[in-house]
Amino acid sequence: MNRATPAQTTPFQTTPSTQAFLAARDQLLSLRGDPVAASAQFRWPQLTHFDAMARGNDAAALWVVDANGTEERFSFAQLSARSNQVPKFEAITGVFSRICVGAPQPGWVNFDGARAHPVDFNPQGSTLATDRMLLYFTSGTTSGTTAQPKLVLHTHQRYPVGHLSTMYWLGLRAGDVHLNISSPGWVKHAWSCFFAPWSAGACVFIHNTPRFSAQGLLAVLERCRVTSLCAPPTVWRMLIQEDLAVWQGRLALREVIGAGEPLNPEIIEQVRKALGLTLRDLTFVGRADDVFKASGYRISPFELESALIEHEAVVEVELAVVQCPDPVRTAVPKTISGKILRVQLRAQEVERQAAGARGAGEFFEGDFPNLRLDD
Repeated sequence: MNRATPAQTTPFQTTPSTQAFLAARDQLLSLRGDPVAASAQFRWPQLTHFDAMARGNDAAALWVVDANGTEERFSFAQLSARSNQVPKFEAITGVFSRICVGAPQPGWVNFDGARAHPVDFNPQGSTLATDRMLLYFTSGTTSGTTAQPKLVLHTHQRYPVGHLSTMYWLGLRAGDVHLNISSPGWVKHAWSCFFAPWSAGACVFIHNTPRFSAQGLLAVLERCRVTSLCAPPTVWRMLIQEDLAVWQGRLALREVIGAGEPLNPEIIEQVRKALGLTLRDLTFVGRADDVFKASGYRISPFELESALIEHEAVVEVELAVVQCPDPVRTAVPKTISGKILRVQLRAQEVERQAAGARGAGEFFEGDFPNLRLDD
């Protein structure tokens, strides 16, 4: 077992908070291959202050590769120094600041101007682990609910410490090159592009491209020796349409992960056969109003989608299967559509059934009496 202990080789500050964090992290790294022991032995570290952990650390922290081939690399120490140069507000009046990136704008502070500032930064006070750090909104209606998004406060301790679990799930360790494909607008971007890899001492890899290309991604994975890839199911669906088998042995990937929504078993199996890697997926607990009954059985839409994608005539199944009212069986799951909110499909289906309407190309079980089995 590879027992990565970057804390022994990097000059982090040795405050009690730093020691507690690193001890918890290194325990998880040493128990990477034994999740039962990790679950039994791990305890969340309690911090008093938020400490700098990048100062003096010359290991690779960020690697950005553009579609045109240009690239930039930064060490942990360089990122720390760059952070010390921005945002300085002593000369700005008012209770707010306006910062622009790119071309200068009247009345705005240009972000590039920070490069002229000194890299030494002496804070006026200590940052407590309980101090506020991030404000994120819940997804609200984008997750298929009717509730409004809610603001959630995260402290300096909650994300770095809480996402030690993400680091463990991703399988990251010091020296890894980790690529996570997600939009900066999602919390997954923060988990997998900052806190988890940097807590492990891994390098965050960014493939900056205006349009996703499965072939382009595979070429970059090979050239840059990326060791860990986390991507949503949409990306994995596109990758398995390529001839992945020819890439086996050419890629440095050790960890492959899906995130964002459940992965169909068929996709996981195709990746395993092609690359010899297990595409890990966490287990999703579905919403109660997405699970429905048919003939007394509890059925999850995901189970149906997984069965549909196994058919040779089906290329892709989006997560939009909803129940259709049935006078005998309570519900029959027969409607397949695009990526639309299930709550809207459900309401639409009830209305159409009540009106006796039927969409073009829509069929029901009752239309094929010769195929129907006795209950």
